[in-house]
Amino acid sequence: MFSAGLIQAETKKVDPEKIEQKVVCQCGCNMPLNTCVCDFAANMRAEIQELVQKYGDEEKVMEALVAKYGPMVKAEPPKSGFGFSAWITPFFMILVGGGLIFGYLYYGRKKRTEALPHEEPGAEQKSEGGEPQSDLDELRKMLMELDK
Repeated sequence: MFSAGLIQAETKKVDPEKIEQKVVCQCGCNMPLNTCVCDFAANMRAEIQELVQKYGDEEKVMEALVAKYGPMVKAEPPKSGFGFSAWITPFFMILVGGGLIFGYLYYGRKKRTEALPHEEPGAEQKSEGGEPQSDLDELRKMLMELDK
């Protein structure tokens, strides 16, 4: 009874479909192998079936695939080293760039508004001739000149 449990634990079944989810098709489409429908994907599925029968261990099958196709065969990036930093760096730079743009727009606007002279609401500036000068008056003058 005890030995039957050990044998059963040693011969745990490896699911090829689970491995296909972790592998990228090498035809150039960069789709997970379980979703790709090209001829190359069919050949890779057959190869995975053979490796599962040969090794019977998911890790050994993945190692064999990496040995044949390289580390880019894995759908997930490695959890350490250069591969991890190559995946993380673009997202990190987008966050940093967004923060810099936000800071420039928010704090730059604040500085520009502080540099402007403060006016009383409703107060009009007077020109040299004592006439009220507002944007509306300037616009009327420009339109009058165009009508001439």
